[in-house]
Amino acid sequence: MPSKQLDQEGIFLKKLRRLKNVRAGHLSTVSARRNEINELLSSEENVHLVTEKLLGFLAAVEMFKEAHLAYSLNLEDEVSVARCQEQFNPLSPKGFCIFEAIFWIHALHGLS
Repeated sequence: MPSKQLDQEGIFLKKLRRLKNVRAGHLSTVSARRNEINELLSSEENVHLVTEKLLGFLAAVEMFKEAHLAYSLNLEDEVSVARCQEQFNPLSPKGFCIFEAIFWIHALHGLS
């Protein structure tokens, strides 16, 4: 006869796996939108397109942040928490794309 504790662990692991998959999906969307913006930064003619894509990127980041929080609050071991936080760090090399795009737009519009 299965124990109640094993049933609870199974339920928790299933929930954690679902949260991780949702988070991974949102992270994939963020990466795809970031890559779209990076490709457009090669030409000044794309400034309006980059501006539009930036709004979609920021919306995707917000969705990722919500999924990240839901997932990370359920992690129990320090290694998983650290790995999860690394992916969330906006100052990572991948995170700098957004700053580059904003500075690029400002430079082309003569803003400061």
